[in-house]
Amino acid sequence: MANSGENLSDDAIAAQIRDEVLLHELAIDPETVTTTVEEGVVRLEGQVETKSLAAITGRLVRAVQGVVAVENRLRWKLDDTGLGVPENPLAPRYSADERP
Repeated sequence: MANSGENLSDDAIAAQIRDEVLLHELAIDPETVTTTVEEGVVRLEGQVETKSLAAITGRLVRAVQGVVAVENRLRWKLDDTGLGVPENPLAPRYSADERP
């Protein structure tokens, strides 16, 4: 997915986004995200499960060869950005002074 000097057509960029990023990397059904590309500018529209997934999708799409900009218009079902990471109940608990 790294950018190189080779120019891809807008159709080839859109296909790579649908096949590699959405389907294979993120396991998102490409039919749920409208991907349009014009002169290397990608517009993403549709709905994904979480707000963080929408942001990750935009970042991964930006890394696709030939992409010059991303208009990320994805919506989400759940805003998970304010949720804390659950504590692992099996993790050992140490104070700063007790760590081995």
